[in-house]
Amino acid sequence: MPVRENDFIKWFQEFLASLQLVYMQAGLAEAEVRELETQYTALIESEKTVTRLESLLRSYVAAKNTLLSGEEGASVVFETLPMMAGSTMTGGIKDRIVRVVALITASPGYTEAIGRDLGIVVGPKPHPDWSGKYPLLKVEVEGSTRVVVTWPKQGADGVYLEVNRGSGWQIIGNITGATYEDLAAFPAALTEWKYRGTYIVRNRTVGQVGPESTVFVQAKPE
Repeated sequence: MPVRENDFIKWFQEFLASLQLVYMQAGLAEAEVRELETQYTALIESEKTVTRLESLLRSYVAAKNTLLSGEEGASVVFETLPMMAGSTMTGGIKDRIVRVVALITASPGYTEAIGRDLGIVVGPKPHPDWSGKYPLLKVEVEGSTRVVVTWPKQGADGVYLEVNRGSGWQIIGNITGATYEDLAAFPAALTEWKYRGTYIVRNRTVGQVGPESTVFVQAKPE
C-alpha cells in the first residue's frame, strides 16, 4: 500500500473497483467489500470536511487578526460555521485491507492475475494475448448531424477505424480512446453507413478485424 495519503486514497479506490469484480472468485464475503466501501466513502467525506474546516480556520484567524490589529474601521467578516451532525463508525482501514488481502491470497480461487488486478502483486504485468480479440463497435446518430462510434477498450490504446459510406471501405485511421465522432455530411437519400475496427496498441494493430456495425443516415431536408 502507498504511504502518502493522497497516493493511498487513489490506490484504495482502484483496489475497491477491482475487488468488486473478483471477490466472489476469491471467496471473500460480500459484507467485507461493503464495509470497505463504507469506510472509503467516509474517508473521502472526512477529507472534504477537513478541507472546509481548514479553510474556515484560516478565514477566522485572518478575521481575528484584522479585528485585533487591522486599521480602524476595517471590515471584519466572520464566515458562517456549518452545522454538522456527528457520527460514529469503525476505523482501521489499512488494518482491514491487510486482513482482507490475507483472506484473498489464502483462498483456493486466488490467482496471480487477481493479485495484479488488486494491486497487491508487484512486478511487470505479462503482455496480453490479443489473438482472436476484436472491438465490437456501437454506432449511433446524434443530433441528426453526426455518427458517434464507441467501443470497449479492453486494455488497448484505441482502434484502427474504417468506414464504408456506400462507395467501398475507406480508412479513418488510428483513433485513441474509446469514441469517435464522424462529422462527414449526411447524404440527401437514406444511406447505410458501415464501420469496422481493429484494436491498436502503440499504433500497431493487434487481434483481428471486428464485425461490421451499421447505421442509416440521411440529411434533414432544408
